Amino acid sequence: MRKDFASLTVGNDEVRDTIYSDDEFSTYANKVEAAFENWKAQVDKKLRTINKSTKPKHLIAEIAEVIIEEFETVTLVDKHDAYEVLLSYWNSVMSDDVYMLVEEGYKAIRDTENIKKTREKKKKDGTKEIINSVIGWEGKLVPKALVILMFFSAEKKIIDDAEVFVATAQIELDEIIENVTEDDDEDEIEEDIKERKKNIAEKNKLLKGLKAELDDKVRKQYDKLTEKECLELLIERKWYAAIISGIYALYEKVNYHIADYVAELTERYELTLPELESKTAELESKVKSHLKTMGYVW
Repeated sequence: MRKDFASLTVGNDEVRDTIYSDDEFSTYANKVEAAFENWKAQVDKKLRTINKSTKPKHLIAEIAEVIIEEFETVTLVDKHDAYEVLLSYWNSVMSDDVYMLVEEGYKAIRDTENIKKTREKKKKDGTKEIINSVIGWEGKLVPKALVILMFFSAEKKIIDDAEVFVATAQIELDEIIENVTEDDDEDEIEEDIKERKKNIAEKNKLLKGLKAELDDKVRKQYDKLTEKECLELLIERKWYAAIISGIYALYEKVNYHIADYVAELTERYELTLPELESKTAELESKVKSHLKTMGYVW
């Protein structure tokens, strides 16, 4: 290796893992988190004291200015990209939430609403009737998925495990049906299939009951939410979680590009110039030898 030149100490296939496990890499992740936590510390009070006198347009301008300031020194995550994450979430979700808080107060966090489906039904006389039916419900400000995660994670795990069991049983049944051959005992296979279908139907019925029971518990939980729980669900688990997720996505994207670039450089400069010249001369000699054999002279 020539002076002032470097070479990789790991294989090409280990470049990404080496970068991601590096101490400096982890330290930089902490800088991103620290910038976000500093932003939270400065805007948290504003977000917890929204009232009828709050001007949503002024609020977003204030908290956006702070996020730009906090990410000023975070070199790998551009401050304007962090701002765009916040602004995008504001436009798609957060602004509606804030306007609702201005109008109704934080008590709106405890509200739920039915999800309706509208369809047209053609009557015998040729006219059409509009039919509205309830197909579910959701939290007005806080998604029920967050309430489940906060209060009913154990029940949700039981349901998830049951769903995996049913899905696996269905796959096994489909494989048995698909792989039946003429050599198989028809009566035995038919009985096995019948029994498996019965078990799956029973588990599905049980699963449906568990889901309905959990759904009922969750909806009743909204009325029981304390003020502290309301704020945690909306501000911490909904707003902050979505924003930091978007910022980490920026960070991961930059790191992915860095790893890609290093891998590209590794492939491009894997051989030194003398090695490339030697390889070129070797190939040139082989080509000339083939041409000579074919009768070409120069």
